[in-house]
Amino acid sequence: EPVRQAEPAAAPRVAANASAAAAPSAAARSRTTLRVQAGDSLWSISRRFGVELLELCRWNGIENPRRHKLLVGAQLVVYGERG
Repeated sequence: EPVRQAEPAAAPRVAANASAAAAPSAAARSRTTLRVQAGDSLWSISRRFGVELLELCRWNGIENPRRHKLLVGAQLVVYGERG
């Protein structure tokens, strides 16, 4: 009689981005609307608020941060640690 092999247990689901799983969700942070000032960049704004650059872009509908031109006076939504 052939020996049956046990079905492998299903692997636990792992978040595609481990840092996203560890970071608090946008709902857990305070929502801020800021006005872009001269000298601001998406990167500097993300560092100032303690958020990932790609999160900042997603919240504001920015598809390509390298090609996006920030305009002075434009408003951005940020779910950050501080305002």
